[in-house]
Formats: sequence, structure tokens, C-alpha cells
Amino acid sequence: MNEWLPRNLHERIIFLNHPFNFNDPTENNFSIRGYSKKVSSDKFLNSIFESLYDKKFFSNWVGNENEILRKNIENKLSKDFIKNMFVNDLLEKKEAAKKFSENKKAVFKAPTDLKVENLDELEGWEDEFIYKAIKKAQESYRIASFTDNWHNSLMWGHYADGMRGVCVKYEIDDRDIHEVDYGKPYEVSTYNMLNGKVEQEVERTFLKKNQDWSYESEFRIIKRESFYKLKKGAVKAVFFGYKCDPGKAKFLCDIVKAAHGPNVNFYVARNSQVDHTVTHDKVKSEGLSIRISQVKDEMRKFRTFLDDSNVAYFMDMLGE
Repeated sequence: MNEWLPRNLHERIIFLNHPFNFNDPTENNFSIRGYSKKVSSDKFLNSIFESLYDKKFFSNWVGNENEILRKNIENKLSKDFIKNMFVNDLLEKKEAAKKFSENKKAVFKAPTDLKVENLDELEGWEDEFIYKAIKKAQESYRIASFTDNWHNSLMWGHYADGMRGVCVKYEIDDRDIHEVDYGKPYEVSTYNMLNGKVEQEVERTFLKKNQDWSYESEFRIIKRESFYKLKKGAVKAVFFGYKCDPGKAKFLCDIVKAAHGPNVNFYVARNSQVDHTVTHDKVKSEGLSIRISQVKDEMRKFRTFLDDSNVAYFMDMLGE
């Protein structure tokens, strides 16, 4: 229940955080998948030169070769987040300039004449180019995280201040929400990057996380702005942790009804006393603060323990 919550609810927005601020120390990691795993060597070489150069520039390969190359790379890969960021620095390296100078005649005459052995000459600058492009582009993105597992006790502990906060249920456009996959970091495709699919590749680096985080069952909104606008009525329910402040809960309840209409459902969430599950009671908005105080009191009584025991017993019977 921090200062962002009432603003988000009142203004019908969701705050998107910078991905470098997330608590996962391996967030944003990626590897680079080279051409050999994607296409044949000759086809990959052709795609590089076709994507980096327009044919009209072939006859103009005079003067400052690095400058011509830089402009063509920028033209082909240009998105706002990638322009003017590193290309000059990379191509001013003597080694890179030498390699392209050696290959220029073969490029002009016929790209298909390039031999496989030339791939080794290109490999060094290619990986560095892709790495810098992805790292720079990641800085311009913002992310909002969601789960489809609201009753997970770890989520209440890590993100709702140990039942002192809330869980908000949203209805989000399918086109804006992306499911996170748990496993190895995303392999950025060199082939895709050099063929202009920069944005697609960068966004995919945000959708792979370490298997250790799979309990979060995470979904993400990935944008290049700090706030995601919601339609009125996008908030469907609010689950208040039973340890939250009753006065603040009532205040938030009033904000939600004013911003999203009278059909939002409200619940008081609490942990079971006999196992590790989270349960909830539906309440009317006018009785929310009273119910929160009641649940706090009930959690200290044997009656609640006994009720939870009976529920757990019958659930076990159903399971068997």
C-alpha cells in the first residue's frame, strides 16, 4: 500500500518499472545465437550484405567507407532506441575496417561469391554489434508484472508486504500481455537482428526467466512508456490482505468504485491456519473495514483453526 497504488487506481493506469530495477539478479540476461544454427553460411552472408547495404550505394563505395557503412546500418536497424548509440565506435576499430575493406570487392561484384572462410572474419564484430544493440535497447523499455496465481502465499509475502497489501485483478487486452517462460535465457537471433527485427528480439529477452522464479506464474506488459492506460471497469476485483490498515482499505475501496464503477468485487484474503494456502471472503464495500478487523481478531481464535481443519479434512477426502 504505497503512494503509487491510489494514484494508479484513481487515474486508471498501471505503473511500468525499469527492468533493471527488478529483484531478479539475472533479469535481462540473454545469449546470442549465431547464423550457423539458423541458416546456411552462404544464405546468412547474403542476408547480412542485403540488409546492411542498399544496391544504390554499391556504386558509391568511395571516400569514407566506415561512414557509408554506418549510415546504411542505421537506416536498416533504425528504431528510436538504437540510433546513434554505438555504430561509430564499433566501426572505427582498425580491425573491423580492415575486414570490410578486404571483402568490399567481393560484395560489389556478387555477394554469392563470398566464401565460407570469410565468416570467421565477420564473427567478431557481429557478436559485439548484437550485444551492444540489445543492451542499449533494453534501457528504453518498461515492464509491469502480473500473475494468474493470486492465492500463492509466496506472492503475498514478497509483493504484498506479508498480507499487509493488496492484490488487484485486471482485465488486460490479450495483445498487450505476454506470458513469461522459465528456463534458459533467450537466444537472440543474429539473423533476425540483421534483418530488422530488433524490437521483436529485444522484447523476447524480457520473457525468459530462471526456473527458480516459476512459482510466480508471471505475465508482462512490455512498453516504452512508464504508464499503461486502462479502460474504465478494467479493475475487476481487489483482494485486501487481512493485516492491512482498515482505514486505508476503505479509502482505496472508494477510489476504485469512483474510477471503475460499482461492479468491482472486494475480498479479504487470509492464510489458512492449518496449511500453506490462502483463502478469501467476499465482502460488500461498506463492510470492508469492519470485516478486516474481524478477520484479524478471528485469526487468533481456536474457532478459526477448527474451521480450517474441517475444510482441510473434507478437501483431502475429495482429493482421495
